[in-house]
Amino acid sequence: MKFRGDDLMKKVVHGLIAGIVCLGGCQTAALAERQPAMEAALRNLEEAKQNLQNASSDKGGYRAKAMQTIDLAMQQVRAGIEYDNTHNRREERDRQPRRSAF
Repeated sequence: MKFRGDDLMKKVVHGLIAGIVCLGGCQTAALAERQPAMEAALRNLEEAKQNLQNASSDKGGYRAKAMQTIDLAMQQVRAGIEYDNTHNRREERDRQPRRSAF
């Protein structure tokens, strides 16, 4: 048996969940520092990958390997940005051991 309030209750619950998710994302964004050097690195890597994609493919597999390496570098840059954004205090960030991508 369905009551009139069931649909309203579902809408309220969904609205609350959406609001909580939004607040969590907004809070993280508010804590995130601008990282112009890292953002520039990502743009440069994207441009380099585009240049490689536009190059002829007869490079003995090195062009494809370079694009894969760029993808890995982009992942590492994004991970560094995310790490920095989730570790609020610089002292805490500096205490963490550095991880190598290779």
